[in-house]
Amino acid sequence: MRIITIYNKKGGTGKTSCATNLAANLAALGFKVALLDGDEQANASMLTLPHRYQRPTLTHVVSENVPLLDAMYQARRNLWIVPADMHLTRAVEYIHGQQDFDVLCDRVDDLQADLEESASEELPWWNKPEVRPRDFKIEPTTQEEFHTHPDYLDFLIFDNPPNPNALTTAMLYASQEVLIPVELEEYAYQGLAQMFEDIQRKFRRRQQKLKITGIVPFKVNHTGALTVDYLSSVWRAFPTLTTFSIHTDKTIPNAQAYQKTSFEEDRSSRGAKELFALALRIAGYQGKIVGFDDCKHCAHARELAQQAEVVEV
Repeated sequence: MRIITIYNKKGGTGKTSCATNLAANLAALGFKVALLDGDEQANASMLTLPHRYQRPTLTHVVSENVPLLDAMYQARRNLWIVPADMHLTRAVEYIHGQQDFDVLCDRVDDLQADLEESASEELPWWNKPEVRPRDFKIEPTTQEEFHTHPDYLDFLIFDNPPNPNALTTAMLYASQEVLIPVELEEYAYQGLAQMFEDIQRKFRRRQQKLKITGIVPFKVNHTGALTVDYLSSVWRAFPTLTTFSIHTDKTIPNAQAYQKTSFEEDRSSRGAKELFALALRIAGYQGKIVGFDDCKHCAHARELAQQAEVVEV
């Protein structure tokens, strides 16, 4: 089971959009995925609609030692949500008061003990030289399935609070990988460098290592005069970590308004295709994604970054 936290110290960078769409798209690919909602606004938890969850939630998992498995609700086929509630600050206060930043590590260890090993067989599309996103679908669940627990999980994804707190630290400590959505603005790469230093500081006294899986340029809008320059600076500073861009797309906020994912709202939109392609890349697929074309402005930004590297050498 891969454990990935979606993290950025700065609010408004698209953490929840990235987390919900990545989790749902991985589920559509056939993986079994659980998403933990760490925001008391419970935006990611809205994917459970039209079904209704009550108790337990992440609050009870943290502060009352409720097993993670008992707080999982199957919102889509292969996708389980551990929802937040308006009392999530109680969980934050519990972690801070007890100084128990390993609380989620303990809950995850218990979860893995309760689950079976992930399925060993390859998914039917895995070895194909190319895949078409339109061949996949995100399926709703029945009321009965909503209360069904997973027998195993391939991915456990943490949607972090909008601003860092004790729960953020607990999620980082329980994670193996971190995926960082970033908005393109002045000194974006400097903010990322400072964030990496903060992560290293948190893990300085721990044997556990946290892998940076990717930096995702999010809400990219090329109408801004300096967007290409900002993107180029990120590519230049982190050439092996930066993924392709997720562009500003009305499909993303429209989908959220109706408690859906972008792929469910309009699978033909640029944003939906890019988010689906991100799931394929995170899963490790190396083939061609049909219908997914590189943006010419983003390609130019990478060229500028490569040219700058040559000049610096």
